[in-house]
Amino acid sequence: MSLENWILALATRVRDGQAAADPDLSPSAQAVLLAVRHWAPVTVSELAAILAVRQPTVSNLVRGLEEAGLLARADRHGRQVPIIPTPAGTARADALQAAQRDQVADLLADLAPGERDTLGRLLHKVLARGTGSRAQARTTCRYCDHGLCRGADCPVGTRATELDGPFLRNP
Repeated sequence: MSLENWILALATRVRDGQAAADPDLSPSAQAVLLAVRHWAPVTVSELAAILAVRQPTVSNLVRGLEEAGLLARADRHGRQVPIIPTPAGTARADALQAAQRDQVADLLADLAPGERDTLGRLLHKVLARGTGSRAQARTTCRYCDHGLCRGADCPVGTRATELDGPFLRNP
């Protein structure tokens, strides 16, 4: 048995499913759209940090999503120009996230309730161990539905709070 290979294969399957959830958007564009929907208003610099991607790359992705009518620039705050989702962008992000959850639910469909509970407890431990900072937590959770996983239910956020203290929007 190679548990490590199985986890890598599962991660690949989930990532491929994410890409297929909205084939008109690259996985990177999907990540930007989901991050903006959750963190808005958010600057390109903040997005680059959340997504662990270089700022010029994020700028190009934001520009493409603006051209598609999914993102817009909010009112300037000093030198900062926050990004917000348009109504179409919010709807697209919601649909994308629902498709991703459905795809993962399909992968878990053969698990009995007790098996799902066991898997949940094990993933909680693994995800907590894999979290080294608040910045890493935001990157790890870039595809998450933040409304479903809060407080003690979120192993990543809980561990980040243990390490870095409570989350502050603009420290």
